[in-house]
Amino acid sequence: CDAAPPFSSGTGTGFRGRSRLRPCGCSTKTTSSWLSTSPPAFAKAPQANAALSHGFASRAVVKAYVALVATPSMEWPVEMTVDAPILVASNGSVRVAREGLPAETRLRILERRVDGLLVEARPISGRKHQIRVHLASLGAPIRGDARYGGPRASRLMLHAERLELDHPVTGRRLTIRSPRPAEFGGVSAVNAPSRSRPPETARRPSKAEVPRQPPSGRKRPTPVRRRKQLRRPEGGAGRGSRR
Repeated sequence: CDAAPPFSSGTGTGFRGRSRLRPCGCSTKTTSSWLSTSPPAFAKAPQANAALSHGFASRAVVKAYVALVATPSMEWPVEMTVDAPILVASNGSVRVAREGLPAETRLRILERRVDGLLVEARPISGRKHQIRVHLASLGAPIRGDARYGGPRASRLMLHAERLELDHPVTGRRLTIRSPRPAEFGGVSAVNAPSRSRPPETARRPSKAEVPRQPPSGRKRPTPVRRRKQLRRPEGGAGRGSRR
């Protein structure tokens, strides 16, 4: 859904006295973003709409999301690319299937936590529920995403955090950011280094248990035993003497 038909905003002047906003790009209604609604970008002029639509179609627009997912059963690398086709059935269900359309999502781990992983997801293509379906296919559904088997949460833990695109008139590169909601806080992160402490049963050895070692490079001198000298009494003969 790179472009959509224009609709009237009800204010301003333009076609039939009403300005026409043309949405460009799509986002899930339950996904928070800098507009907190879907879609995330609007064009007021037909020329701007054509330029923005071309940017989305040519993949010149960068869309970065953050998601809190369940802990996968296998260890993930810090960065990886999911290249799996997505099929949208006639009943509206979405799943990964060989007969689906090509879909690519780039993932990067931001934090490893006790309750899961905080990842950045950048969809290269624009399939329906692409990020949600790709993460669920890896055994790491988004928390709060009951449709695709995610653990319970207060909301769908998927947030459109950054949008990068060229200005349709000036061509200047624009970066639009949305503050991360408080629900994504890293209170349960496990990346903090652990502190080691000695066991409680350890005790310091006594002086008697510690052998005294001579200084390195020097030999301990051999002790010299001194003989006890007897003092002779003054003015008299010694023991056993005769007068």
